[in-house]
Amino acid sequence: MKTLTLIMAALSLAGPAAANSPEPIPGTWLVKGKWGLLTFTLNCRFTRLGGVIGGECVDGPTNDANIKGGKRHAIRAAALKGDQLSWTYQTRWTVYEFDARYSGVIRGRTMNGQMLALGKTGTFTAVRQ
Repeated sequence: MKTLTLIMAALSLAGPAAANSPEPIPGTWLVKGKWGLLTFTLNCRFTRLGGVIGGECVDGPTNDANIKGGKRHAIRAAALKGDQLSWTYQTRWTVYEFDARYSGVIRGRTMNGQMLALGKTGTFTAVRQ
């Protein structure tokens, strides 16, 4: 009986928001970033099946006329640890095929973080749609 009382007390301290807070990952996120001189946008749709996070990111416009939007990238190696989300997808730029790695901190409906590609880091912000 003491254990049940302690559990009920802990749940009441957490409040209704904790019980009803939405899962932070599944859904579409609009990502805006800067990598060197390149600015970019992505629409990333994250899914979760059990403990596995997947989905895809679709390139949006950039400030480089040679890079066209609409290219799809399957998300792989995604992980959520607390409020930190990381994900990777493979992409291509000119003759280079490489992994684009993202790592961000989620705060409600926004995320801020860094990305790494071809040994160069960039930054991004994202808003859940």
